Amino acid sequence: MKILHVVPRIPFPADSGGTLRALQLLRALDAAYEVTVLAPELPGGDARGLRAELRGRVMTARETGGTAGWALSEASSVLGGRPVGYARYAGRNLRAAFRHLLAEEVVDLVHFDHVHAAQLLPDARALAPRARTVMDAHNVEAQVAERLAEVSRWPLSLLLRRQAAAIARLEKRTVQGVDAVLTCSELDAAALHRAGAREVHLVPNGVELRQLPATLEPRDTVAFVGSFDWRPNVDAAMVLAREIWPRMREACSGLRLALIGRKPPPLVRELAADDIEVTGRVDDVVPWLLRSFATAMPLRAGSGTRLKVLEAAAARVPIVATRLASEGLPFEDGKQLLHAETAEEFVGALLRLRREPGLGPRLTDAAWELAQAYDWRQIGARLVELYRSWSSGERARPRVLSSAG
Repeated sequence: MKILHVVPRIPFPADSGGTLRALQLLRALDAAYEVTVLAPELPGGDARGLRAELRGRVMTARETGGTAGWALSEASSVLGGRPVGYARYAGRNLRAAFRHLLAEEVVDLVHFDHVHAAQLLPDARALAPRARTVMDAHNVEAQVAERLAEVSRWPLSLLLRRQAAAIARLEKRTVQGVDAVLTCSELDAAALHRAGAREVHLVPNGVELRQLPATLEPRDTVAFVGSFDWRPNVDAAMVLAREIWPRMREACSGLRLALIGRKPPPLVRELAADDIEVTGRVDDVVPWLLRSFATAMPLRAGSGTRLKVLEAAAARVPIVATRLASEGLPFEDGKQLLHAETAEEFVGALLRLRREPGLGPRLTDAAWELAQAYDWRQIGARLVELYRSWSSGERARPRVLSSAG
C-alpha cells in the first residue's frame, strides 16, 4: 500500500502531544507500508531528523513571499471564511507539491493529520479519486476554541467564538468529505459523527512504556507538562501559578512548581519565581515527573485526550486534574487520580498526597495498570491492521457510529 501522509508540521522532535501522536502513528505506518510524508516547512521542525527515523520519503514545501506574502495569504483565507492561522497549512507551494505527488504515482491512501492538513482534501478528491482519504482528528478543534471562549474575557471571547464557528464549518466539510475519521476518544467520535462523518474509528492516544529507575530523587515538586503553543495549556499554567500555587505555598512551604514545555510565551515566562521554574523545551519529561510528588492539570479547555495524563500514569506520578483534563480516558476520581475543579480543591488534593503516605502509591498503581492498555506499539499495530483491512477489500467495522458518547 502506498500512503501519502500529510502533516501540518514536521513531527520531529516530538515535543508536544500533537507531534508525539503524529510521530508514533507515522512510525507504525512507515514500518508496514510505503509512506511519503509531506509537510509545510515551518520553524521548529527537523526534516533531516525525521528522515533518519523513517524508511519512506519526507518532503517539505517552503512558501515564498516573506511576511508580506504570508499576511496576504492569511487575509485572503480569513475573508474566504477560513479560521485564523490556518492558511500556512495549505499554502500555494505546499498545494503544488501535493498535486505533484498525486500526479507522480498512484496513491492508495491519503492520511491527513489534523483538520489543518485536510484543507488539501479537494485536491485529493480531484486528482486521486480512487484513493481512500482519512483524517486523524486529534481534537474537535471547534470545541477547543469554544471552551477557551467560555473562560476568556471580552473581546477575546468574541474573537474565539468567531474562530470556533469558522473551524466548525471547516471540520464539518472535512469529516463529511473524507472516507474515514480517526479520533482519540469516543466523545470526540460521537461529536464528529453528529457533524456528518460517515465512518469513525477510535485510535486512542498512547504512551511509551519504559523501565523506571529503582532509586528516585526526593519528590518535592508539583509538575505541569504541556506545550505552550497550545492556548489551553497557557490558560492552565496561569491558573496554576496565580490561583493555586499562592494557596499551596502558604499551606506547605518548601515545595516547588515546575511548568514544563516548549515555547512558553511571555505570559508564562513571567510566572517564574524562587519556587516556580519555567523550563522551556526539555528533551525528556520523565526525569521531571520522577522528581515530582504530583502533577497538577487545571485545564479548563481542550478536546481529545491528554497525553500528559498517560505520561504521568506511566511514570507512576499521582495526578490531580479537572474532569476535562481526564476526559475521554477511563480514569476515575479516587481510584486512578484525584479530581479537582477549584483552586481550593486542588490545594486540598495536593495536601492529601503530602500528608497521606498510602494515597499516592494506591492511585499510581491503579493508574499504571490502566496505562498498560495504551502502549503506542499496540495502538500503532491496530492502525496498521485497520489500513490493511481496507487494502484487502475487507470492511472494518467502525468503533463508534451512534451519536451516544
